[in-house]
Amino acid sequence: MAIKKKEVVKQKFKVQNQSAHSNRFYLVLLFIFTFLVYCNTLQNDYALDDGIVITKNQFVQKGVAGIAEIFTHDSFYGWLKGANNDVAGGRYRPLSLVSFAIEHSMFGNNPSASHFINILLFALLGMAIFTFLKRLLIDQPTKYSYLTHLPFITALLFIVHPIHTEAVANIKGRDEILSMLFSVISITQFLKYSDEKRNNKTLFLASFYLLLAMLSKENAITFFLIIPIATWFFRSITFKKFAPVMCAIVTATLIFLLLRQLFANASINIEITELMNNPFYGMTMMQKYATIIFTFGKYLLLLVLPITLTNDYYPYQISIHSFTSIETIASLVICLVVLSIAIINIQRKTMSSFAILYFVITFSIVSNLFFTVGTFMSERFLFMPSLAYCLLLAYGISLLPFYKINSFSFIKLPLSSKIMEGFFFKKRSIQIILLFIVGSYSARTFIRNFDWENNLTLFSADLYNSPNSANSHHAIATEYRKAGEKSNYKIKQIDYYKKAISEDKKAVEIHPNFAQAYYNIGVVFLQMEIVDSAKIAFRKAIFIAPKYADALNNLGYCFIQENKLDSAIMLCNIASKIDTNYFRPYSNLGAAYLKKMDIEKGHYFFQKAHNLEPNDIPTTKAFEEISAILQNPN
Repeated sequence: MAIKKKEVVKQKFKVQNQSAHSNRFYLVLLFIFTFLVYCNTLQNDYALDDGIVITKNQFVQKGVAGIAEIFTHDSFYGWLKGANNDVAGGRYRPLSLVSFAIEHSMFGNNPSASHFINILLFALLGMAIFTFLKRLLIDQPTKYSYLTHLPFITALLFIVHPIHTEAVANIKGRDEILSMLFSVISITQFLKYSDEKRNNKTLFLASFYLLLAMLSKENAITFFLIIPIATWFFRSITFKKFAPVMCAIVTATLIFLLLRQLFANASINIEITELMNNPFYGMTMMQKYATIIFTFGKYLLLLVLPITLTNDYYPYQISIHSFTSIETIASLVICLVVLSIAIINIQRKTMSSFAILYFVITFSIVSNLFFTVGTFMSERFLFMPSLAYCLLLAYGISLLPFYKINSFSFIKLPLSSKIMEGFFFKKRSIQIILLFIVGSYSARTFIRNFDWENNLTLFSADLYNSPNSANSHHAIATEYRKAGEKSNYKIKQIDYYKKAISEDKKAVEIHPNFAQAYYNIGVVFLQMEIVDSAKIAFRKAIFIAPKYADALNNLGYCFIQENKLDSAIMLCNIASKIDTNYFRPYSNLGAAYLKKMDIEKGHYFFQKAHNLEPNDIPTTKAFEEISAILQNPN
């Protein structure tokens, strides 16, 4: 009897060792695969919104010294430098900014280092998803005994899915990665607390990770519901035993909401009239919700077939829809069918029901249903919800061995059959299906990463993918203008400037009240020394946006060129009052007063400009020259 008991213990220990070895293999494989798929981003520069959170963020540029200010301000404050935020709701995501500040102290503005850290964090997220799903199913040995490969396949699909390139290849997307990473670690710890001896340390760590997730990005607040739902689906636990978990979740959430209320520009009731920040402006209520429902269908299609990818879904890449359009009706029917499946199967606690509920809850916060998020849709909004799709797809693949699929028997795999049979499925048909999905997703991800090399490559690619977006045309026009400014060849420079004007004119055809596009046209005409055309463009921008400080200041500069100094002074004074931290109006005021031979006032305004921006070479040079004249009048 004793010998038999000893053998059972020995066998159990052997199984545990094999499981641990298998888990380590899968974790290493996920880590390596992440770097293989995203290694080509290491050569990429900063792109898109990286300036907002890194290169143009005054707190991040202070390095470690800026961390206190990052935690005590809205996340856009360091970029806006106190100017008005045109996006309602505010942003309080200090954790990713803190990571950028630490990087800046260590490496300076080094995009390669930032890209490496993004890949590393994404690899850790893939490993965390695997660990989470292993923990989730640990208490379901009978019900889900056939899902041996589910955690690995789900994590692998998540890593290679092309929809995630925006979050990983764009350094700014680290807020998405950190938020989901800490959310997944948090729910794993909460499950561990429920499964094992109730350890207060585990409970504290779980709630702390949840707080870190929310401090990374607000989306993590949806785990307030995800954690209890996952526990109910996959555990048999009484309310009394779950009460400490719920208290920990509530505490972490309240701390985050308090910090956000204190430090973020948190109002969501501001009416935004700029189409680029409120794409539904001017629509009827029916048009708004029909368009939102249409985007739901487009999101689902992107999950299944992520072929055409773009960072730009601004007006009117997504056209205005009504409830009579076929696309809206089809999307609504699909959504209702999917929701019905989830509701019907809730009592049975099926995997499909859990996955659908997870998607609905995590997607709700970015869906535009409850508040406008600033754009019709965005691929990064699927970052957290896409886990549900990967889970359902992996679940379907895991069920395939129970069906007869022999149509692929003629295909010979180049990989070792022992490896495939040992770590995946013994049926060749299942191997082919899995390899096809993972291979095609990986290839699409790898190719898409090249588009994120810099703004010019990204906006050029996405102009092709988003031809109906005013923002897409304006974005590439801005890059053409910058390329022209950097060019040393006059012919090439003029070519860039003409392209910039052409693209911005297309932007205002789509969005006639696009003030930034008119402003950019004005800047290009100034560079080409066509002052009359520049003035017309700046006046249009000011007519649309009367408090547009840049346009007011540049119109003032045009008047300085024409020696209309009083008009220039009036406009630059208005610009300086709109944005007191903007140095250029003071620099222009200094130049205007110098032309009026008022050296003391000129010196005063150049000094103000220099104090605000000591690194601007022309301003510093003018200030030093005037200072020298005043000190040595002879």
